Amino acid sequence: MMTKRHLTWPRFAKIGALTASAALLFACAETAESPSTEETATSSAGFGTHGVTQVAYTTSDLERSKAFYSEALGLDFLFETNDMAFYQIGSTRLMISEDENRPDSANLAIVYLNSPDFQRDLEHIRQAGVTLVGPVEAVQSTTEGVLRLQQFEDPDGNMLAIMGTVPHNN
Repeated sequence: MMTKRHLTWPRFAKIGALTASAALLFACAETAESPSTEETATSSAGFGTHGVTQVAYTTSDLERSKAFYSEALGLDFLFETNDMAFYQIGSTRLMISEDENRPDSANLAIVYLNSPDFQRDLEHIRQAGVTLVGPVEAVQSTTEGVLRLQQFEDPDGNMLAIMGTVPHNN
């Protein structure tokens, strides 16, 4: 059974989608309940049918990153252990790990946050002082509206983006 999650603004934590891209692109637009043993046994082999459990980023300053993800983005903080902080985004966990030897060019992935109200969410991250990267992009136009995205960086230069469909009448 599929369940949709609804945004409780200004917290991105209730967003029901997270995607990341590097060499691998994945998407979880809706979250599903865990499959039963029978469903698991009969499903096709491979990881694509089970969703994404966790995405990891590194940071040179865990306290600074915790402030960014908790305060600027409003993600639900789960716990901290061994120089790692964990947040929940829909059904996916985000791990931020401190690494003093983190290379400057470590942004190998982009985490896309589903945004049911793109304009409101864009205004929120602007007001939070988030560093935006490039202009708002129109990715696709459908009968429902225009899929837009805005990329931004965390304090360590890790890339994120908000992504949502803006109805044609807006």
